[in-house]
Amino acid sequence: MDEVLNHSLSSPAVFAQPGTKSSGNGWFRPIDIPVFSGPFWIGTVNQNSGDVPSSHLGSSAPGGAIHLLKFPYGLPGIYRITYFLVDPSAVLTPAVTEIEDVAIRDVERTEGRFRVDCRIQQHNAVLLVDVAWDGPEPPPASSCEIDAISVEMLELHPFLEPYGELTSKMATWSPELESVGTPIVLPDDFEHSLGTLFEKGYLWKESEILEKFLYLDSEFSLDILQASLAEVFSLSSGTLSSEQRALEILAYVTQKMYLSEPETRTKELRLNEVPWHTGSFWLSQGWGNCYYRSLAFVSLCRAAGLPARVVGLPNMDHVMAETYFDGAWHLLDPTYGFFYYTHDTYDGDGKILSLRDLRVSGNPLSPLFKVSDDIWIGDFRAGAIVSPVPDSWSSPNAWPVTNGWMDYYRTGPLITFPCSTPYFAGFSRARPLRFDFADGDSLQVGTPDGNVSDAPEVGSAGPYNGVNALFFQHAPSGRYAVTYKFLFDDVPHIPAAVEVWGIDVVSSTLYGGGTWQLIIDVSDPNAILFVDQIHGDNDFQDAVWAVDAIHVSRL
Repeated sequence: MDEVLNHSLSSPAVFAQPGTKSSGNGWFRPIDIPVFSGPFWIGTVNQNSGDVPSSHLGSSAPGGAIHLLKFPYGLPGIYRITYFLVDPSAVLTPAVTEIEDVAIRDVERTEGRFRVDCRIQQHNAVLLVDVAWDGPEPPPASSCEIDAISVEMLELHPFLEPYGELTSKMATWSPELESVGTPIVLPDDFEHSLGTLFEKGYLWKESEILEKFLYLDSEFSLDILQASLAEVFSLSSGTLSSEQRALEILAYVTQKMYLSEPETRTKELRLNEVPWHTGSFWLSQGWGNCYYRSLAFVSLCRAAGLPARVVGLPNMDHVMAETYFDGAWHLLDPTYGFFYYTHDTYDGDGKILSLRDLRVSGNPLSPLFKVSDDIWIGDFRAGAIVSPVPDSWSSPNAWPVTNGWMDYYRTGPLITFPCSTPYFAGFSRARPLRFDFADGDSLQVGTPDGNVSDAPEVGSAGPYNGVNALFFQHAPSGRYAVTYKFLFDDVPHIPAAVEVWGIDVVSSTLYGGGTWQLIIDVSDPNAILFVDQIHGDNDFQDAVWAVDAIHVSRL
């Protein structure tokens, strides 16, 4: 595949779609989409295909359209690709093939255009679009003539904010920003730099990890957590290491919780008695999917004095957890009770790997171990009994783990993009906000008038979720002020700011009246700044504040 793609970037190449009949002779045109947030345009919507270079269109002439779209700089997120046809009455049914690191979400056809919404997993994603495909008989070439193509990012799936070595600079309550670690240094080659961008950054101090990832707020039922921990360690004798405690908790959640709600069971708590987003709630219910099991595991770890966090693996459509001990993070799967290890046998002298360890090593053959043979049984029968995971394995109450599934499980973490849980809108996605300085030196989203409805793009799922990716366009080098005006005055902590590209944070100040201002130096016209309100005390709910307006100005 790599040879085919590399060849395709320099000249038209032959590509046979597996299981799909091509409308043409198998030739396609490769198109690089150099887009961060967009919109990126090829051509103009004017019913004239002559303003679009023929090299961008179709098989051998503008009348055809088989395209290999490659996103060399694509950040993980949701993108919308829209084809505009010269014939405003034409309605086509394109064939769209997921080639690499892309998942199609929706295809819509209307007269004169069609659009494809897709999820890009990481940079260098590839999508094949055959405009002329319309069933067994392709349409006339004239109706496939393309007027323009646009690509726009709808939603950004950011990295896990405190993930591994990459975090935001932590802000104190003083006007000056306290820098933690060394600024990101990126290679000159922009395309390759994106591959390493999310493995560099700012180191958290261990004291900050202990404070942040041990936190349990008042909505958690400590009685439920303590009762569960008493059961966890009832089978243990002697003093356990942090790793042993984590594995005992892992075995407990793996065994004790069903994957789905049993039909005959007396619920211990009603939904309105303990908030559903807490791990204690799902422990009381006795069942949960991968995310809810991870919540339960993280809650128990924190109650037991082990820092822990939920980790989303969007490429695998799966959620796991990480615990912190011995100066490092360690990835554990509360669904199957699996973990990755550095030694071929579990001898206590190796290391349980983190998700970042797996990604950096690029080794899909890291030994995989399990803590129990019986999972999802609704009972805690034994503590952690560690054994290797064979290529084919099954437990009476669990789905069989086949050889093919194991291959996927081993390689999935290598290609996924670490983020926080995909189930809460404010945690795993951010709305891109675009500030094009070709329009002036002072730009604004929303109006500071006490009405958040006039700023629909702010936040993750609406104005009440403050996770934003600020994309600058045509930004002259220099100093800028980014000012957030919140709807309410009592903002409890300063948002986190991540210097993703071409940004250097100078200061961060929280003023009275719900105003926060970030002073930044911009060194790249396409600079990117990531702002995250959810870096405070509670990772389990949308502890954010309505954003009334955002103003960016060149100083």
